[in-house]
Amino acid sequence: MYSCTTPEYLPEKELYEYLGDENHGVSRTINTGGVTMKMTYRPNDFLIWQELDGEEDSARIKEVVNNYSQYLYFVMQLQAGEQDALYGTAADQSDFSDKLQTLSFRMPQYINMTTAEQDTIPLADAYYSRMFGMSKSSDVLLVFNAEQVNDDEWISINSKEFGFKTGRRSFRFRLEDLRNTPKLTQLKPYYELIEKN
Repeated sequence: MYSCTTPEYLPEKELYEYLGDENHGVSRTINTGGVTMKMTYRPNDFLIWQELDGEEDSARIKEVVNNYSQYLYFVMQLQAGEQDALYGTAADQSDFSDKLQTLSFRMPQYINMTTAEQDTIPLADAYYSRMFGMSKSSDVLLVFNAEQVNDDEWISINSKEFGFKTGRRSFRFRLEDLRNTPKLTQLKPYYELIEKN
């Protein structure tokens, strides 16, 4: 899609398409035990845009951008066949409840990040967006402290078995690919305003 050069900015829909294309190095998929596990880099632009919501004060804009820039975000998607893995793999109500608790509250026990320098970075936070079976995947936003990632060549997001029969898995990303991800077009005026001040 972007064979010659990566654009600096993309509109929201096109940016989502860019992120979903594994050729860009910001998304990885593993199929295991009937479950598809996908890990996708989520630029902080989406969160910044959501919070700014028409904000015009340059100091406030800078504060929001700086706050989100302290973290690296990834979305882990779990799918069983054509449905949300939580609903598609639960054996009974007890199993469903246990898996729901894991996705909602226990992910820091099962997921971490390692770097090319062999540093281990714990999961800072995780947010499970419950769609009550209306989505085709169980989505968890994973948050890592970006300040703990030095100028390493790559990072790897690692998961232990957490109840979905995925086993131990690792998703490696080159930091250059993450840094070269286009910015969100809607934020261009905000970034320009920060540069002027």
